[in-house]
Amino acid sequence: MFSNGLICINVIPHIESPEGIFLDDTLNWMEVSGIYIAQGGERFITIGNFRDGIATNLQATNFGIGQETVYYYLDDVSVWYCDEDESVSEDLFVPNAFSPNGDGLNDYFVIQGIEQYPDNELYIYNRWGELVYYKSKYDNSFTGESNTQTLFGKTLTEGTYFYVFRTGKENKSYSGFLELGR
Repeated sequence: MFSNGLICINVIPHIESPEGIFLDDTLNWMEVSGIYIAQGGERFITIGNFRDGIATNLQATNFGIGQETVYYYLDDVSVWYCDEDESVSEDLFVPNAFSPNGDGLNDYFVIQGIEQYPDNELYIYNRWGELVYYKSKYDNSFTGESNTQTLFGKTLTEGTYFYVFRTGKENKSYSGFLELGR
C-alpha cells in the first residue's frame, strides 16, 4: 500500500527490486532489467515499492534532495504480446541468448530445426522497436551485426532484443526476447 497523505494505492508490484538491492549511484544510470510474464487479466504493470514503512527495508542515502525523498527515472519499459512457451516446439528451438564475441562458442544465433522451414523469415528489433536485422530464408548466420539502416551503427550493443521468427508454414511464427552478450 502506498500513501502520500492524499491517496492510497493498494497493489502488489509486478516488478520490484530484489531484497537487499539498492539503487544508490548518484552519478550514473544503473541498469536493472527483468521480465514479468502476465497471468492474464492485468490492466496495469506496477513497478516499485508499494509497501508500508514497516515492511520496507530502508538504506540511508545522501542525494541532497531531502532525507526521505528518492526518485527514479525509468528509461525503457516494453510490453510485448507472446504466445505461451513460444520458443519451443517439438521440431524447433529458438534460443533466448547468444554471445557473438569471437570465442567460437555461441557466436551465431542458431535456431535448431530451421532446415525444416526453408521459407522462413527472421526479424530482430532493438528495445525501441527499430528493426535492426531482417533475413528471408534465415540460415543461422546472424552474428550481432545489423543489416538495416539503423541510428546505432552496424555492430549491435550488448542487451535485450526482440525477435519474430516466421516459419513460412501454416502462418506459424515464434517471438520472444533475445539476450545478446559480447
